[in-house]
Amino acid sequence: MLGWEDHGILTFHLETVSEVSHQAAGGYALDGKPSGRGSDSKRVPSIACGQFIMGILEAVGVSKWEDLPGQTIYVYREDCKRGLIKGISALPGSGRGGVLIFEEVQ
Repeated sequence: MLGWEDHGILTFHLETVSEVSHQAAGGYALDGKPSGRGSDSKRVPSIACGQFIMGILEAVGVSKWEDLPGQTIYVYREDCKRGLIKGISALPGSGRGGVLIFEEVQ
């Protein structure tokens, strides 16, 4: 999912499914509140927006967001079997993609 969540924050969620869990990665804000007085409530894009979108596409090794579903990826977690997803990459040795560690962009 790439879009606005119910509080009006632009975000993404990548649903991951494995033999041991079903979990979403993401939930990071891709936008922010406008600065300065008199600003309306419309949120503004952040630099992280482009970095996250480009990083996800590059890490998975696809050229369009629509090509993400069904891709097999490697998930980096705090704990090998459960815990917060810290990053993603294409499968090692697949010859595509790179590594995206979310907190490096955040």
